[in-house]
Amino acid sequence: YLLDADNVRHIIPNEAVFRSWNLSFNDVTVIGSGTLTGMPLGKNVFVRPGSYLVKITASPNVYVVEKGGILRWIQTEELAAKLYGADWNKRVIDLPETLFAQYKFGGALTEAKYVGGSFVKTPGGSVWFMDGNGMRSSIGPKTLDALKLRNEDLTTGMTEPELAATHNYVGRLIYQDSDRWPF
Repeated sequence: YLLDADNVRHIIPNEAVFRSWNLSFNDVTVIGSGTLTGMPLGKNVFVRPGSYLVKITASPNVYVVEKGGILRWIQTEELAAKLYGADWNKRVIDLPETLFAQYKFGGALTEAKYVGGSFVKTPGGSVWFMDGNGMRSSIGPKTLDALKLRNEDLTTGMTEPELAATHNYVGRLIYQDSDRWPF
C-alpha cells in the first residue's frame, strides 16, 4: 500500500507500477495488521502519469497515462516520438489485462500536446509541469526531488517555443502532496 498525507491507503498493484513512482523497497515500512485495518482504503495507484506509456501484450496500441488513471491512445509512432523523443518505446510498460481494465479511457491523442501530470524537460534544461489545463512555470531541483522525479521520468520531445505554441501558460506550480500522488 501507499499511505497518503490523509492516512488513506492505496493499493500498488504490481512492481511495474511501484517502480514508475521511483519507490524502492527501502521506502517500505512494515506495520501491524491492526493499524492497517484502521486506515481507510482509497483508489488504486496507477502508473505515474505523463512519464510512462502502457499497453497490453494482446494489442499494439500504446497509451499515455493521464492524471486520474485515464488512458489516451497515441495514434502514431510519429506522435509518440514528437512527445516522448526518439526512444519513446523504452517508456512502454506492458500491463496485465486485469490491471489495464482498471484504467479509464479518454480521447485519443491526435496532436502533439502533453497530458495532465506530465513533466517536460526542454533541450535548454528547463522543466515544465502540465496540469491538464496548461503548463506551469519552470520547476526547480528541490521540487523535482520532493516529487521523486529522475531525469528519465521527464519527457524530452518539445522545445520551449513548441510548448508555448501548443499549451496555455496558467501560472506557477504551487507544490502540494496531491502533485506527488496524482491518482
